[in-house]
Amino acid sequence: MDIISHALIGAAIGEIGATRSWRRVGWCAVLAASADFPQALLLYPYVAYVHGRADFIPRLTDWEHFRSAHAVASAIWELPHSVFFLALVIVPLVLYTRLPRTCIAAYASHIFIDIFTHTGEWSVAPLWPLAWRVEGFCDPWRWTPAEWATSIGTCAALWLVVGWLAARYARRRAPVALPPS
Repeated sequence: MDIISHALIGAAIGEIGATRSWRRVGWCAVLAASADFPQALLLYPYVAYVHGRADFIPRLTDWEHFRSAHAVASAIWELPHSVFFLALVIVPLVLYTRLPRTCIAAYASHIFIDIFTHTGEWSVAPLWPLAWRVEGFCDPWRWTPAEWATSIGTCAALWLVVGWLAARYARRRAPVALPPS
């Protein structure tokens, strides 16, 4: 799934809580998307460089058989998509920095969603460095612009609905002011 959809799902997770907090929503959005930051900043330019792309933007065909040919570089993608990374890095980081604990669920949502939405060359190894992989049901790398728009639109609608429900629930739980005696 694309990084924007991951951020929107993280924002929806951030809406869950006793009180509405833009800090929680923002951090959850960032952490939900953050598993893709290393690949966007390091792996994409490297793949383009390997294939001689002057603009440092890889093409779809550049990814074919990349994982087997460049195992060390593909670890940039594998590591943050691993449950071990979540448990050993993200959970302690969130607890140490006192970020909202929903950030852990937001990051986990990235891994969980990618398990089902990545197939073929970029199927997810949730227990990396163990080689076991899960084949998803689609390949977002091959989506058309309309499919990307549908994904982003659906995730934005999810965020709006969850935010609306959370706000409505918070109003119901608000303490009732007693009249002055």
